[in-house]
Amino acid sequence: MLDVACVARRMFLDVLSAARQRALALPLPHGRSSDYLAFLAGLHDLGKISPGFQDKRHDLRPFEDEFQYRGNFEPNHGLTSGWAIVNEIAPSFGWPKPMAQRLAHSVAAHHGSFLDLRKNAGSDCYGGSFWTKLRLAAAKELAECFEVEPRSLADLPPPSWAWVVQFAGFVSVCDWLGSDESSFPMTAPGDVLEYKEKAEERAKCALDRHQWTGWRADDSLPEFRAVFDFKANPLQELCEETARAAYEPTLMIVEAPMGLGKTEAAFRAADHLVSRQGQAGVYFALPTQATSNQLFRRMRNFLERRFPDQNLQYHLLHGHSELNEDYKALRPSGIEDDNGTREGSVRAGEWFRARKRGLLAEFGVGTVDQALIGVLQARHFFVRLYGLAQKTVILDEVHAYDAYTSTLMERLILWLAALDCNVILLTATLPGQKRRDFVRAFNPHAELPDSGASYPRLTVTARSGQVQEKPIAGAEERPVRLTQRS
Repeated sequence: MLDVACVARRMFLDVLSAARQRALALPLPHGRSSDYLAFLAGLHDLGKISPGFQDKRHDLRPFEDEFQYRGNFEPNHGLTSGWAIVNEIAPSFGWPKPMAQRLAHSVAAHHGSFLDLRKNAGSDCYGGSFWTKLRLAAAKELAECFEVEPRSLADLPPPSWAWVVQFAGFVSVCDWLGSDESSFPMTAPGDVLEYKEKAEERAKCALDRHQWTGWRADDSLPEFRAVFDFKANPLQELCEETARAAYEPTLMIVEAPMGLGKTEAAFRAADHLVSRQGQAGVYFALPTQATSNQLFRRMRNFLERRFPDQNLQYHLLHGHSELNEDYKALRPSGIEDDNGTREGSVRAGEWFRARKRGLLAEFGVGTVDQALIGVLQARHFFVRLYGLAQKTVILDEVHAYDAYTSTLMERLILWLAALDCNVILLTATLPGQKRRDFVRAFNPHAELPDSGASYPRLTVTARSGQVQEKPIAGAEERPVRLTQRS
């Protein structure tokens, strides 16, 4: 519990972007969200203090009669943790039940799914009053380690479901890091406060070792030409101007024919949005592996020119990414890279290359399904949503998807809006109804103007507010000559 709690505290302080800190912070009058979130994250394994979990090793049963192992006990320690928070911890600290239930859902989901905390309600399968005393003692000692007063949470409103999903992803990531025995070796028990100090240092070393760089957006943006080697065209100027004026999460739909530089316009707009809002990075999603591979090199060139003096994580996300030579070239190749000592580099750290972890990196290019899994009933779907939260997400070629995928995309856009993301949709053309569907997924109260701008156009809306349609100049008609070959 202490290992993961210390990882959560260091992650909040050293790694999370300003936008993610704001999203996860608890509305406490005295602040100190990092300590309270560490305490809550540490409760994730409270259920291991139960006969159902301890019975996994019969040979290690301590004082069998005293610890009351007899009976039919719940073996799922995640479920026991959630149940204990609602039925034991919350009454002890005065937490209202609605708040306790939401905290329990987020904390107990660290093995991949939200659990039914009503299961086995009223039974003694969690160990009875003796084990309740042990769990309460552990929770109180954990609170003392971080010098928090859990009763102060009783006055807070229940967190939103968007917060529950994000915190579930945050706890799962901290659990993965805190469960790594190479970073947190098994040690003999001793003084709890002394162990907490060691765990804090190990957590910091673990984040450094796995190259959680704590990248921060750069407020001083260079000129367009300095990054792309050419002057911005009207489409790119319009997108940049719109992004520069966006002070809250915004949806931008860029409809324009091929060859007008929509990709560079999206890079530049995302740069402004991430910098202005203190976001966590960018994910660029495309329909196929082939298009993802093509864009991966272009975005790497952009990142290297845009952030020449910063270390950042950049990953290619699809089923065959390990075969891509450009992606292989970003893997750490020596001791210097492994220790993260080389300054100013775009890299693909090994920890982020495992399944489900790629979206946690600051920047990524990949297939759209990597993001869509976040709105399906897949294991650890909330880790994917947490990886996208407070980022700018670019969805390319949205005209190319079938009805099923487009419906999933609407659901994804709805979640991205709830998670304080900016969304940029790029398309050659889009039916009017589909444009309305995407706009309303981001802003449910939005109404498209009856007489909108003619094609090509830029459609813009914030989560609250009116929809604007702006014509894109400079896309004049061009003559085309067709030649028939026999």
